[in-house]
Amino acid sequence: RGMKKFSLMHPGVRHFASEWIFQRMVGQLGVVSPRFEFVRVKINGVDKGVYALEETMDKLLVENNERKDGPILSFDADYVWKLSTDRMIAPVLRDILHEASITLYNDGRVMKDPGLSEQFETAKEMLERFRNGEATSSEVFDCEKFARFLALLDVFGNHHAIGLWNIKFYFNPITGKLEPIPYDQTYIRPLKLFFHEDVGVKPLIGEDVRKDGTWLNFVGLLLNDNEFKIAYMNALDKVSNEAFMAGFLEKYNDELVSNMNVLWQEYPSCTVEPELRVLLDNQRMIRQIIRPMEALQVYVDHYDSNSQTITLELGNYYGYLVSVDGVYLKKDTILVFDANGFYVPTTERGKPLNHVKLEFKLPDGLVPDNKWLSSLRVKYRFAGGNHVMKSKVINWNRSSDEIDISSVPVRTIQALKLSHPFLLVDDFSKSITIPTG
Repeated sequence: RGMKKFSLMHPGVRHFASEWIFQRMVGQLGVVSPRFEFVRVKINGVDKGVYALEETMDKLLVENNERKDGPILSFDADYVWKLSTDRMIAPVLRDILHEASITLYNDGRVMKDPGLSEQFETAKEMLERFRNGEATSSEVFDCEKFARFLALLDVFGNHHAIGLWNIKFYFNPITGKLEPIPYDQTYIRPLKLFFHEDVGVKPLIGEDVRKDGTWLNFVGLLLNDNEFKIAYMNALDKVSNEAFMAGFLEKYNDELVSNMNVLWQEYPSCTVEPELRVLLDNQRMIRQIIRPMEALQVYVDHYDSNSQTITLELGNYYGYLVSVDGVYLKKDTILVFDANGFYVPTTERGKPLNHVKLEFKLPDGLVPDNKWLSSLRVKYRFAGGNHVMKSKVINWNRSSDEIDISSVPVRTIQALKLSHPFLLVDDFSKSITIPTG
């Protein structure tokens, strides 16, 4: 089968057909994908039954994905198992990103080759600088491929493969960037379950990254780069599109049936229909999340009649970077200002909105009044996405430093008696009477 290194395991270890579907979709997105299939195993003529065959990290894996030979790295999480006997929870409780050493696959072959060993040194340094916050995602990783990998995890409703004890990194000597090798995704899970767990109120990995010293810090670092954020939103658009699933089934249906026929020899009750339905449901949920009606607050900060400029203040209350297309009036028929991708950043959950100001010069002949300002609309989209949203401009400023709230007059009963002595105030009955005349 063109493989020298592979592992054999019980099909249930990778949740039967779920891993097969995942790896084929990974390949469909142009991301490096280990071969995974179901085979009947015979050793010295003795039938051992049906196994899952999974390709391991090797030069042939890279070349089978139409890539040039290059080093494969990972975070060495073996130390985690030595710290705890509870292997189900130990990895997620450790800060593998900062604690683990960086390891190299096939180190004997790589270190003997001057070209490959030099590539390894470069790749290792890139990964070190990234985890130390000294290099950005776009400087180290192929953002498009990594973002597609993350978005696919969202479709599967399970982020197991991004765990730093699982993910591998291939250094592409042509692009000079690291690419993910997704590994051990295991199962498909309904996204709606995330609303009932202690992982936040939003189910997508890019929207709710916890900063609690665990492996999700890695995702937080990835998303701390506008280029990566844009690629991630673009990938969510792609994988949540109905055409993505239709294209997958059209391309791989025969191969899926062939693998299921092997599984059914020993697991006749095994089926893929429930998993495919969950994927379709997850796609619909992602489309709902990334296509809201609005995501911005927009206020008129001030208008300068001398320079004919107007300043808007924008606050992003959604979890994704916003790119402003333009400012319009009269039911979006007149473009007042082409924002050309002005970005409105996200705000850390639980913090006041991070408002930014957008100043622009009005077209000649336009003199704003209250009615005119009230008709302003801002059009925008999530950076990297296609769904267009619009927000009405609120015709007053959000806040002003000129107002001293400590000097606001308070109207007391005593003050009322002094300013209006003709009033009859009855403190006992809590009544005020205005005499006739």
